[in-house]
Amino acid sequence: MFSGKSEELIRRVKRAVIARRSVQVFKPAIDDRFGSELDKLEAICVVCGESATRTQRIVNGVPADYDDPIIVIGAQEAYEARCRTCHTVPRRATAPA
Repeated sequence: MFSGKSEELIRRVKRAVIARRSVQVFKPAIDDRFGSELDKLEAICVVCGESATRTQRIVNGVPADYDDPIIVIGAQEAYEARCRTCHTVPRRATAPA
């Protein structure tokens, strides 16, 4: 409590409004102390600079394939913030049967 969460939310909403972005704020219906409050954080897409809502796993410099294991111990991988448009999940090409 009193850590500045509400003030931070208000600051972020004001910035978004100034940037002419669509803004909605939500909170649980049971909390009737103030107006309506939810803070969804977003990163910036490393490809295009838009708001990023996804995480792209990168293996050897390229997006991980759909069929790659989810957890790989000791793998050389990284993660990047990506928007919906720039997030890709490639599938490996299969040989004709």
